[in-house]
Amino acid sequence: MPRPIVLDTDTGVDDALAICLAMRSPEIDVACITAVSGNIDVDYATANILRTLDALEPDRRPPVAKGADRPLVREAVYADEVHGGDGLGGAHALTDDDGRPTYPPSDTPPVQDAAADVILREIRERDGDITLVAVGPLTNIARCVQADPEAIRGVREIAIMGGVFDRPGNVSICAEFNIYADPHAAAIVLGCGAPITLFPLNVTEQVTLTRDAVNRHGSDGLGRFVRDVTGHTMEFAAQYEDAQGMYVHDALTIAYLVDETLFGFREARVTIETAGDISAGLTVADLRDRPRFTDTPNARIALSVDAPRFLALFEDRVLRG
Repeated sequence: MPRPIVLDTDTGVDDALAICLAMRSPEIDVACITAVSGNIDVDYATANILRTLDALEPDRRPPVAKGADRPLVREAVYADEVHGGDGLGGAHALTDDDGRPTYPPSDTPPVQDAAADVILREIRERDGDITLVAVGPLTNIARCVQADPEAIRGVREIAIMGGVFDRPGNVSICAEFNIYADPHAAAIVLGCGAPITLFPLNVTEQVTLTRDAVNRHGSDGLGRFVRDVTGHTMEFAAQYEDAQGMYVHDALTIAYLVDETLFGFREARVTIETAGDISAGLTVADLRDRPRFTDTPNARIALSVDAPRFLALFEDRVLRG
């Protein structure tokens, strides 16, 4: 039986790849996809979900809902320098030889209901038997907690791409972007009482999708879409990080739902810094190899991944699509 999920995303480049992997994995039933402000503003994030689904041409198209357009407390921050001005690496502006847009605006609109309402409805209709997969800032999920904490506490699991432990972040010296963008939301979700599995930079930066791998399958179909949307991020990584490819952070949360044995985990109590100016979005957990004197763990943290197996899975299901 496929595992039902809600996929909540701030649809930048790696988010689009996560959508592709989820939709191409028979182990997963994507009940709905919801957009949140993060990598790009929520209007672009919503449009990018729809464009990605158009590229996938699925037999069953999940409903798409627009969510929060700003964090709970802080001002919005974006990562368009990494993902391009449209969040899809400039794919909105690409044209075919005849001058027509390669990835035109979708003819399928999002649903009218707000993302938090859609998420809560899915939870209630399934009596909690659903996994929330959050690969952007946690604003939408936090709003669900605020509206119905019991419903969120009863979900099967919340899988989150976010955080970094005992090493530098990717948006500040100490914070990962998704948590930094809305630390107050992250604190609410980490305290909600649901089973949580966290995929921090510690594990997502163990996997690099190379330009060569993408180009091998980039002539047509879904492989062409991946080539077109990843080019900008590949260039950014090459220029600023001297990298031969890009991290596919969000896709790892999907791979976990396909094959949990790809990962190694550690349970810990995770807290979020919300008040500091310099340390906003800092994720704190005691990962020392010593008897624990801290509070009861509230999350399971992925700290290792079998990168070759992940890349083989991604190539088979997405790049060859």
